[in-house]
Amino acid sequence: MAMDVWIFRGACKDSTVKQSSSHVDNQDSAISCDAGYIMELGNGRKLVQFGLKQSELVPPGFSGGAFKYLDGHYALVLDTVYPQRVIAGKTTEQIYRETMKTTMPTEGYCFFNDANFSKLTQISCIAKAESEDTNISYNLTFEISDITVKRYNEGSNNK
Repeated sequence: MAMDVWIFRGACKDSTVKQSSSHVDNQDSAISCDAGYIMELGNGRKLVQFGLKQSELVPPGFSGGAFKYLDGHYALVLDTVYPQRVIAGKTTEQIYRETMKTTMPTEGYCFFNDANFSKLTQISCIAKAESEDTNISYNLTFEISDITVKRYNEGSNNK
């Protein structure tokens, strides 16, 4: 089984995460990124992950089960958010374990300006995650400057 990965270079523009809880007043933080990835996994899940090279912090990622058209826009319906997290000094296994612990159910969408990912110029993700005492909202816009597509075959290196 093959997995396609679209790799984008670009930049987050006017992107924020807002957090409020019973313990903390509203906090707004800018989201920085210079890379984006769209993956269609073998299990049918779709993942939109953002990255920041040379950083100890991984920007948020989003996933869902289906791409669809909403009001004329191609979108991924989100059900999970992977919050920003620190990766400095951690093994791949530690990063994976911590990612799974911090994953939150979410409602939202990632919108794409074209259904053909090889022609994208922008990705916008809007999501809201709530827990018992915390509300987090994401508003991320990624402007694309370059695109690479890779196909990974199960049990082998990339093509």
